[in-house]
Amino acid sequence: MTGSVLQRLLGLDAPLDAASRARPVLSDPWLPAWALLALVALVFLYYRSVYRRDGRRLRGRQVRVLYALRIVLAAGVLLLLLRPAFDILRGEARLPIVALLVDESLSMTLPVEHDNPLLERRPDQPRAARSRYAVAAEAAARLQDPLTATHRVKLFTFSDKLDLVRDIAYRGGEAPTTEAAAVRQALKAPTGEHTDIADAIVRTLDELKGSKVSAIVLISDGRATDSGEGSHLHFALGGEVPNEDVTRAIRAARERNVAVHTVTCGTEEPLRDLAIEHLIAPDEASLNDVMAVRVAILNHIRPNLSVGLKVLEEGQPVATQELQLAWGRNHRVVTAVPKVKGERKFRLELPEFPDELTHENNRKDFSVNVVERELRVLFVAGAPSIEYHFIMQSLSRDPIINVSGWLQSADINYVQPGDTPIERLPRTLRDWEEYHVAILYDVDPNQLSNEQETALEALVRGGGGLLFVAGRTYGMDKLLQVRGARMKALLPVEIDRDRRSDHEQVFEAAFRAERTEAGRRHPIFRFEMDDKANDEVWATLPTFYWHHPVVSAKSTAVSLLERVGPATDRGKVLMALQRYEKGVVFYTGLQTLWRWRYPYENYDYDRFWRQLVRYLSEAKLLGAQKQVALYTDKTTYSPGESVQISLTVLDPALLNQLRQESLLATVIEESGAELRLPMRPLTGEGVSEYRADYRARRVGHYRVNVQHALARGSSDRRPLFNESRPFDVELQSLEFVNATADPQAMAKLAAATGGKAFARQGLRDLASLARDVPNEPQFVAHQTVEDFWDSPLFLVAFLAIISTEWVLRKRWELL
Repeated sequence: MTGSVLQRLLGLDAPLDAASRARPVLSDPWLPAWALLALVALVFLYYRSVYRRDGRRLRGRQVRVLYALRIVLAAGVLLLLLRPAFDILRGEARLPIVALLVDESLSMTLPVEHDNPLLERRPDQPRAARSRYAVAAEAAARLQDPLTATHRVKLFTFSDKLDLVRDIAYRGGEAPTTEAAAVRQALKAPTGEHTDIADAIVRTLDELKGSKVSAIVLISDGRATDSGEGSHLHFALGGEVPNEDVTRAIRAARERNVAVHTVTCGTEEPLRDLAIEHLIAPDEASLNDVMAVRVAILNHIRPNLSVGLKVLEEGQPVATQELQLAWGRNHRVVTAVPKVKGERKFRLELPEFPDELTHENNRKDFSVNVVERELRVLFVAGAPSIEYHFIMQSLSRDPIINVSGWLQSADINYVQPGDTPIERLPRTLRDWEEYHVAILYDVDPNQLSNEQETALEALVRGGGGLLFVAGRTYGMDKLLQVRGARMKALLPVEIDRDRRSDHEQVFEAAFRAERTEAGRRHPIFRFEMDDKANDEVWATLPTFYWHHPVVSAKSTAVSLLERVGPATDRGKVLMALQRYEKGVVFYTGLQTLWRWRYPYENYDYDRFWRQLVRYLSEAKLLGAQKQVALYTDKTTYSPGESVQISLTVLDPALLNQLRQESLLATVIEESGAELRLPMRPLTGEGVSEYRADYRARRVGHYRVNVQHALARGSSDRRPLFNESRPFDVELQSLEFVNATADPQAMAKLAAATGGKAFARQGLRDLASLARDVPNEPQFVAHQTVEDFWDSPLFLVAFLAIISTEWVLRKRWELL
């Protein structure tokens, strides 16, 4: 009450209360100091002359009263000329501010993890309702309610710029309003091409300069991309030391004593997706032949995923293969049998799962030229046996195999078996060149001429296949004694040629044959496409009693099937193969494989021999080796991005052949310029991959080519294989170069500023963040200088002094 009366008397606009502090000052005197001193001197002289005259008629006490009144009046006038004022300092309490920063870059459009606690899943939800941005909007909507009970909340969106979307008012103790719905509606669909998280924090603090900022809540996936290359939030993307931009943001937050709390939308796990990454199909396939397509499938749905892969030809389903997919990349071989000649369009299709990154990569199209092609096989046997007849029948039943048989022990009038009967064995090199595969079944080496032996070796050198089947009639020991040098070089196994075949020996104890690790991966031993089903088939195959004695497999060869049980002097290698320049040589020491026909008749038996013969004929039939797969880790890259070039060797024998070779990858630019890169073999057991890296520099279409001719091969220097794959370099949004979230970098940013980090299941406790945000108000000092020389108090005092003097002078008869 006293302050209010005093404020009115002094004519002050600013209130005077307990929160105010006032001190008197001279604001701006009317006259300079020398003029005031002169005025004081004149007033003094004037009063002295006047009161000397008046003092003759008044008593001393009256004179002193008038002197006092005039001095007070003069002092008051001088004070008015000095313009007295009050310097008033008043404090004002303001509400603190919490800034919500919501990332609106394009990476926020990606689907979020399936079990995110902030989203309610419904089958009819559109993709946008299951995105990271939907999580961000829900997080902002849930945070605004507890925060507005104690703070003002400013909602910003940021990407490459910062925008104030909504200023959410303080509600105090009032009941929650409908502001949450307004927040969700205010956050429009993301459009930002780039994101700079560190710059958004600095800009927010600049925007709120002069206000007390209690906290910044950063809602993002943690992937920051400015206009440069790559990701830049990174505490160097998970590193320990923040980069320059992040350091600047942390320093700005610390200087203002502002904690940055982070809310990560998404996880660092790969995005939920099932994709056909790479597909390697033959350019040509034989009519009614098994066409093998090698495919790499990326499974980021769940471990041990069971799916059906459909094969469609000209839009019509022709086969479905059930696959069991491990987590990550899976390599599979898919087969189909083309029934129509000509250029045919095929498609592989995987089922679509909810919340996938995209469904476009669940299918892949390719074209194959289906031709009617014939595979010529020459089957030479020393003497007839059960196995001989069954093999001949199996090969004759295959529609693309044209087999010609030659039984060495037959009578002169015997009509040789096969699809194309022959009257004599090939003699010249040109005769042997007509065949793709030669089978030598327990042959009599004395009936082979030197010319035939040379031509047989030349057939293999040029890419043909050779199959040795050991038997008990003549034996491999006799073959090496008569045809030692070339046959020893061709054989994949070491055999003691001084150990005679045991023609009459009886074997009563059976033994079991088991595939080696290389044998498990080899396509000729695959009776079912699924690994588990294939193992079950092998578990049903019967045992054996005899096999040809061997010393060991050669160092350049690969053992595929071995005897199980105690070691014997007969060795353990039952089947082996090796590469011989461009061709392949296969050895089997078993002559009773016909036992595989029981109890399932000829199905597995026929399949084995057909797959073996097709494998041996591949290089010569197709013109180059197809047991390699060339691919890049992606098909499209951004300028400056690293292109990972991989060459997978599918055949362990070919891998052995390449171990001492140097492989080069050639990257051919759109302009025709070429760059050769050395390919390095990856280390590790069972690894069969070579790799090279290329830095994409310019936009355009590129092609990578890997071809290799053996350093110690024949003089024609024809390539062993020749593979090419295209890729493109395009300008594309960096938001999708690395689409996984980065909760680790977000957590480090929060820790560096004293904030809290919320990610994944921790989002359930997001509302608890409001309790950790300080709510001390901001005290703002307002300073004003108010004159009071023209106040009512001075006017009343002036009038009172003048009136008093006038009354006294009247009374004392001075007027």
